[in-house]
Amino acid sequence: MLAKFFADCPSSAIEDTDDVLLATANLARAVNFYARALGFRLVDNAGRGRPRRAVMRTGRVELTLAEREAGKAASGAPGRASFVVEDFDAARERVWNLGIAAAHGGAEPHPPSSPRRFVIHDPDGHEIEVVDRRAH
Repeated sequence: MLAKFFADCPSSAIEDTDDVLLATANLARAVNFYARALGFRLVDNAGRGRPRRAVMRTGRVELTLAEREAGKAASGAPGRASFVVEDFDAARERVWNLGIAAAHGGAEPHPPSSPRRFVIHDPDGHEIEVVDRRAH
């Protein structure tokens, strides 16, 4: 049933992403992580309302971090985001120099013809994949 639905749908040919939204238990901690680990810069901090949120940007990608209310447990599984970088080696070195460990014990199973990548977890458990643009 699902296969037929998708077979009848035209391709949307999505080529880029503009905005990623991730929930966080601690907004300041998440902002610090994304600034230091991946080079995002804070462009908007709507920290007075509820839920508090921060908008960060690097290149053409906007990252919105929304803080969960205190005492409120996360609903569902952690999120996942994948970011493509120009200088893969510099990005990987930056992350490792901060002492952030690779997810999955550093082993990233992927076909030999696919781009270089590594995966880490942010402080809220979201899986963050970093992919080499040169192979994209």
